[in-house]
Order: sequence, then structure tokens, then C-alpha cells
Amino acid sequence: KAYFVSGQILGDSQWSTEFSCGAQVCEGILDPDESISLDLNFVHENTTYQPTFIDYQVEIIFDQSDSHKEFGRIVPDLEASVGAEWYHVRNGEAVLSCLDIQVEESTASNISFPNLSEAWLPFLWLDGQAGLTQSLTSEDTAVCLNGVDQALPANSQTLLRHVVLDNHSFEVGFDPTWPHIVSSSNDGWVIDETHPWGAPFDQGGTLYQENSSSCTGSEFLSTPRRSNSSNWTWDLSIWPSQALPSVEQGERLQLKLATDTYVHCDQEQVAATKFTVQDGPNLILHTNNQTIRLWDAPMTATSSQLEFAIYNSEADEIVLRHASFGDVAWDLSPLPSTLSSGWNNFTLDVPSSEINTYQLNHQDGAILLTFGAYLEAES
Repeated sequence: KAYFVSGQILGDSQWSTEFSCGAQVCEGILDPDESISLDLNFVHENTTYQPTFIDYQVEIIFDQSDSHKEFGRIVPDLEASVGAEWYHVRNGEAVLSCLDIQVEESTASNISFPNLSEAWLPFLWLDGQAGLTQSLTSEDTAVCLNGVDQALPANSQTLLRHVVLDNHSFEVGFDPTWPHIVSSSNDGWVIDETHPWGAPFDQGGTLYQENSSSCTGSEFLSTPRRSNSSNWTWDLSIWPSQALPSVEQGERLQLKLATDTYVHCDQEQVAATKFTVQDGPNLILHTNNQTIRLWDAPMTATSSQLEFAIYNSEADEIVLRHASFGDVAWDLSPLPSTLSSGWNNFTLDVPSSEINTYQLNHQDGAILLTFGAYLEAES
């Protein structure tokens, strides 16, 4: 039998792997009754910080068809350690930023974040705590950051990289994957020459209802059946797992998304993006020269002016609410109280703060625009 063995660390970390065959993958031919033993070696590449614990995957494929996957975890020989990455967790309407931890039995450990000064205490705290420190035991499996603005942790990644457990320092990453919630009406999303697929769908790939397909990179799905008309419809309740079709000049696609959870699979990168659709308006966000269909992820304003546009494909106006957080004020007076049908263009002055955020959220048929400005920058 022909065999192919691959191994990878799940997520971003400062570990590297190599098989005992001397490569990232091992392959060859096994004769009848022959066996082979392979070791997967792990090396922590950062000698300044203590090693985080990591999860890994090993996949074995025989004759290019029969496959088997094994998952495991490497834990450093420490009384307490942390996972390799922060990640987002949706908790009701809130989104928390969480970090896995592991503490040995009969051990207590205090966690802190040296790069987060006391100036951040009004805006960020550990969920369930009054501040940014916490005493941990073996019953604790994760710590989560909460705050006045769910966009803040995602935009404070450099401040969260350094984690201290007692006297041990760790450097961790940040998985930016966002638990998307967007909206669609009965008419569905419009895709045509002037309203393209947008991110992340512009990379092609497949789109499917959750659990109706998978994202391994080896799926061979056809595009949805299109009518002879230049205006045609793809209803995912009828065609729940298809390859994304190209929409040619002069064509118009109505993508109907019932209230459900969907997955877009970038097959080249083997990257799955999950998103939930609620009943609401059909919107497109255009910002930083990019068209975005999954418009609810937090963003950062890095220049002195913020320019963005929101497309409302509905015939009626949509209620637009707005709010601001932080210790430096945004001037939101130019913002209207509704989104008109068609394109709505916005220009706002950005405060002189260390971190400036903005984000769209769906609220029962209305859109909430939130802005954050934290710690006034030194002049």
C-alpha cells in the first residue's frame, strides 16, 4: 500500500514539527506484512518565553483514499500553562476573547497581562472578575476578556501577546476568526457586476448549510443550476451545498439565505468561515477598498479620517443606530438615523487615540454602528 503521513500544529504558535523521516510529510510504499514506525518531533522555537501547550493533528492516507486522523495535545512540564492563541467565543449577544489554560491539581496560579496597564481597567476586564488578574485552579480551563466594546480585544492584540502565570512568561497569538452574524431578507443578497461577491466569497470555493458538506479541500461540488434568464436565483434551502458560481457581466444572482448557519470554504487554503444569517436587511459594507459581505467583524480606524459606505438593497429605509465607547469622543453628528435604499456614504474624523474601533451589528431589523476610542494619544 502507498502511504502518506502528514502532521500539523492546529493554530498559530511558536512551535515547529518534523517527522523522524526528516520532513513535514512522510510517504512511501508498504509491502504486505510490512510496518513502519514514525516519530513526530516538536520544538519550541522561542527561548525567551515558556512554551505554550498546543493541539496537533496527524493524518494517514493509504492508496490516496483510505484516511485516518488522530488528534493530540502537547503540554509543557509546568504547573500551569496557557494555550497558543486567543480566540473569540460568542456568549449570547456578547463576543468574548478567550485563552485556554491548564493548571495542575492542587495548584493555584495567578494570571496577569503586563502590557495592559491600569488605564485599561474601565474598558477591559476578565469575565466574572473586577479587573485584569485572576487566581486559577485546575477547575479553570479558560480565561475570557470582556469589555465595554467587543471590538476592543480584537484590536488590542499586541497588548495581549504577553501573558504571565505566576513567574512564568508566555507569548501567545490571536486567532482573528469572528463568529459572524449577518442578515438577509426574503429577497436574498444581490450579486452582480456592481455588487460583487465580496470578502470572503470572492476567493471562490464552496458555500453550504452547516453539516451539509465539509471543508477538507477535496470536495467536488457543482455550481447551482442556473436558469436561461440573466436574472437567476440560488436558494440554499433547495441547493444547500454548491460551488460558488461566477456571475458574468449583465447577470444578476439572488442568493437566498434562510435563517440558518452557513459555511464558506476556501478550498485552496482549506479555510472554513462560518456565519449565521438572521432575518433582516441585505447589506454590503465597502471599506478600505474592499467589498465585505460578512460585515459584522470589528475593524480598526488607523488614519485621521474614516471613509466607508453601506449598500442597502431594500426598497425601504433601515433604522440606523449608533453609539460610542471609550475615554475619547467620536463626533457622530454627521451620521443619519436611517440607511436609505442604495449606497450610503460616510466620512468621520477619527479621534487621536491609541486604538480606534468601529463595527456594524444587526439588531432586529435595524443596524447598530458602534465606535470606540481608547487612551488619548500623546501629541
